[in-house]
Amino acid sequence: RVNVAVLNAMFTIGAFVTPMLIAASMHYMRGHIWPAYYAIAVIAILQACVLPLLPSPPAPDPDPDSDGEAGVGSELVTMAATDEVKAVSSSADSPPRLAATPGTGSKHKHSLGSAHGAPASPDGSAPPCQCIYMGDEAHAGPARTYVLVLAICSLCFFANGIEHTTATWLPSFGIKYRSLGEETMAIMTSNFWTAMAFGRLAWACLSGFVTSAWPMIFFNTACCITAAICMAIPSNALLWSSAMGIGLGVASSFPAAMTLPPEMGITMSPRMMTTLQLCASFGEMFCPFVMGLIFEMKSFRLFYGLFLIWELFVAVCILSAWMILTRRLALPAVVFRCLGRSSILRLIL
Repeated sequence: RVNVAVLNAMFTIGAFVTPMLIAASMHYMRGHIWPAYYAIAVIAILQACVLPLLPSPPAPDPDPDSDGEAGVGSELVTMAATDEVKAVSSSADSPPRLAATPGTGSKHKHSLGSAHGAPASPDGSAPPCQCIYMGDEAHAGPARTYVLVLAICSLCFFANGIEHTTATWLPSFGIKYRSLGEETMAIMTSNFWTAMAFGRLAWACLSGFVTSAWPMIFFNTACCITAAICMAIPSNALLWSSAMGIGLGVASSFPAAMTLPPEMGITMSPRMMTTLQLCASFGEMFCPFVMGLIFEMKSFRLFYGLFLIWELFVAVCILSAWMILTRRLALPAVVFRCLGRSSILRLIL
């Protein structure tokens, strides 16, 4: 977690150092900026030459269920055998949960579908009328991986999208909708980036002392929601605070999300990492484009309105994933079947 946080913080440090190099080049080189770019290119080339000489990190233990070949039937059997399954019957007269009894894993597989007269399916899985509490072991099946990755993809998509949308359209919003000056909006945009830099550096320092990244993700989402609500109030002071709140809220969302799969016992495969990166990059492209179309239609109030909608959607996704993965929320068995048999999710993960 610390390594990912420090790596992400280096992006922010580079964003501060590079303009200083350009400014120094223009000042001492009679307006020429290319020496600064040459210096940056030489540093990058030297690093590229050193990286192949470093030893490779140890490979993670293979996850037999990470390839997505196991269906939901085998997932339920595995969770039942490890006493991690709890079932909830939809009948009013049934007990709220059916917990596995030690030593009866093979019988519990059938009790999932046959509780109180409900017929069990031929493969031993639960009928759609029942709800399953997902186990929290690493080998609980592909559905667990899909739930977490889908939530992280939505978080990365909108976190990076809101970051670049704010950096691109905040000055236009302040000038055209709030009638603020260009200098004021330039300083406000600088404060936005400063808050983001502070958030990333703070997470790099704190990530080694926390046991989970979930609280930071919830905190970041709450910051963005609060900032979007404050933007709706016609106050210049609240607009300043909102800009800094969004910068602080999106600062550590991406590095914290990258550490959730290992934290939950899920191996981060190359395809999974590629999918998360593509979602974040697509959010950087899509969200500013949509906001540009909205500004073209003079609908400036949607600047904070969309921010609020996007972040509420992210809050629902990550809160649902957290409750499902920690067995605080049960899902119908048909959802596990659909996740376990999804060919699209198998392809990208």
